[in-house]
Amino acid sequence: MSVESRKIDGAFTPGFWTVQVRLRGQAAGPRYLCHAASDRQARGLALGLARKQAGSHGYAYRRLSAPPQSPLPGPGEVIEIQSGHLWRQLQALRVGYDRLDPQSD
Repeated sequence: MSVESRKIDGAFTPGFWTVQVRLRGQAAGPRYLCHAASDRQARGLALGLARKQAGSHGYAYRRLSAPPQSPLPGPGEVIEIQSGHLWRQLQALRVGYDRLDPQSD
């Protein structure tokens, strides 16, 4: 399967995403874990979280390669991650489509 095919399949596959709201002045804002039916739903959840945060300057969201051990939000749910240790564990599970392509650096 090509990298493009994986990107397309991934866009319509349920999964878990990390979301970090960006605050003005390049400050990191609140961090979340969400469970969404698709990339589109995850992006919508991330946008909603950013809009609720005073001083928001956008958001970053990334799909996880596998579900975390815990905590697990239900479908369409979001939980805030306050533990730095848990956030680092979630970061280790993030997948970038560039990692699916052995020729990319």
